[in-house]
Amino acid sequence: MLFERVKPLIDSSINIAPLIDVMFQLILFFMLTSDLNENFNIDIEPPSSKEIAAQSSQSEALIKITKDNSLYFKTERVDFERLTKLLDLHYSSEMKPATVLADKDSSLWPTLQILNYCQVKRYKIQYLINKNEK
Repeated sequence: MLFERVKPLIDSSINIAPLIDVMFQLILFFMLTSDLNENFNIDIEPPSSKEIAAQSSQSEALIKITKDNSLYFKTERVDFERLTKLLDLHYSSEMKPATVLADKDSSLWPTLQILNYCQVKRYKIQYLINKNEK
């Protein structure tokens, strides 16, 4: 009777000692070649509402959002649909950016509607928050 010889099992484990060495070398390389300079921040003073009023006379398209979320285009009280028509008319005649002047206590929703509409239409717009200065 012939017996088959059983093949010895091959050790299928991975030796991770070289892997650890390679990972250590990579970490060391990236640490030594990385740029560790600090980022310098620039302090910017936001414009006051008096400066905004001077700029708005240049753009001639001032959109105001009051505390009670009323919309005004220049001095006329408008709803959102009328505002979009006035903005289309403004940008068809000139490409000066419009200024959005929102009250600090106003809701964010009307402001986002205006900014989104202008972004879709690719209108240039300045967005400023009024801090209720006296």
